[in-house]
Amino acid sequence: MLEIAGLSVHRRGRLVLHDISVRIGPGLTLLAGVNGSGKSTLIHCLEGLVVYSGSIILDHQDVRSQDRATLAGMVATVFQTQRQMIPMLAEEYVLTGRFRHLRPLRGYNRQDLAAVQAAMADLEALHLTGRKTHQLSGGEMQLLTLARAVAQDTPVLLLDEPGQHLDPAGRDRLYRHLLRLGDQGRIILCVTHDLEPLSHPGARVIGLRDGRIAWDHPSGHNPADMLKTLYGISPR
Repeated sequence: MLEIAGLSVHRRGRLVLHDISVRIGPGLTLLAGVNGSGKSTLIHCLEGLVVYSGSIILDHQDVRSQDRATLAGMVATVFQTQRQMIPMLAEEYVLTGRFRHLRPLRGYNRQDLAAVQAAMADLEALHLTGRKTHQLSGGEMQLLTLARAVAQDTPVLLLDEPGQHLDPAGRDRLYRHLLRLGDQGRIILCVTHDLEPLSHPGARVIGLRDGRIAWDHPSGHNPADMLKTLYGISPR
C-alpha cells in the first residue's frame, strides 16, 4: 500500500501541490488533469526528487528516508523523454533494469536473463530482440523502457505519459498490459493525457486541479462530470 498524507510542494513561491492525502493499492491508477495541475510533481515526490512537506509511506517505510539504492528496489520510473544512451541491443537495454539485483563482483545470471525475456514478452517487445537501440522508433523505445521498468521488479511503477510515442493500437495494448500488471499485484501510477483509458473500466482515476485532488473514481465513472471537473469542458 502507498500512503500519501498531507503532501504539499512549494516552488518559486507558488503552491504546486496542496495537502494531498490518498491511499493507493495494487492496480492501475491513472493520474489526470490539465498541464500544470501537479501530476508530474507528484510523481517526482514519489521518486524522492522534490522537497515536500507531509509524508509518503510505502509498505510502512518512509520514502524520504530511503537511500537511492533502496528506493530503486521500491520504485521504477518511466519518463516522457528518455536520455540519450550508448547504442546497445534491445535486450541489453532491458537488462540494465536488473542492475539493482547485481551482487558485488558478479555479472548477470540466468534469473536476470529470464526476467528480461518475461518483461519483453509482457510488453509484446520480443520482436525487437537483436536490434540496436539507436535504430528503433520512439514507440519501440518506449516499449523497451517499459519492459526495463518491469524487469526491475519493484512493487511500484511510476509512468509519466507512457503512451506519448505510441499509435492508437499501441496505446490500447499498453493500457491492457498495465491493467494486467496491476492485477498481478503491482502499484502502477500513470500520468496520462489520453482520455480514452479514463472512460474504460478496470482502472482508478485520480484527477488533480490546481494542485488538489478534484476527482477520485473508477475509470468510466460519469465521464461527462470528469471532463467538466478536470478540464472545464462539456462533451457535445
